[in-house]
Amino acid sequence: MSGRARRAGPLADWVVLGAAALFMAAGMLTVRYPETSILRLAAFGLPAWPAYVAGVVEMVAGALLLHGRARPWAAVVLIAVSLAALTLNFAYREPRSGLEALGLMVLAVVVVLLEKKRS
Repeated sequence: MSGRARRAGPLADWVVLGAAALFMAAGMLTVRYPETSILRLAAFGLPAWPAYVAGVVEMVAGALLLHGRARPWAAVVLIAVSLAALTLNFAYREPRSGLEALGLMVLAVVVVLLEKKRS
């Protein structure tokens, strides 16, 4: 392992910890206050349950980011959920909310890249 990779280790751990906290918080907010998500889904003729599923998936996958072996797969799941949220927000013409989903998706991609670098 090079000196550069060793220095990136603690920073990478902090990035993953922050990503886990953000995704778990986003999932909790989605489950606790689903009204906005439900209204956006209803505008496209979709039922309400995907909003709750997305929130639970964000919480569980966010927690799995803290488990080393599950981290890459959890990040890929979070990328998919964020991409779905991004698509829904832009389809609903809410670019500000779409930027939040884009930021979370970029963070999940960073986690995948950090894990790829570690292995």
